[in-house]
Amino acid sequence: MATLLKYSGHRVTALDLGASGINPIQIEQLPSLSEFVEPLTKLMVSLPPNEKVILVAHSLGGAVISIFMERFPEK
Repeated sequence: MATLLKYSGHRVTALDLGASGINPIQIEQLPSLSEFVEPLTKLMVSLPPNEKVILVAHSLGGAVISIFMERFPEK
């Protein structure tokens, strides 16, 4: 998906949340959902105010991006 988006001219940042993909954090080290989604939280907070994003996810990530759509509706 990242390759297709890049090819279409989008800037892509691919994140692996805790205990997923190449993220070395183990599930036992994530006592809360807030800590699980910390990589995405840091990214969203760091963006300039007028920057728009397209969030793409799968599995549990679908629920995660739903939360972020509510927290950052202007994005």
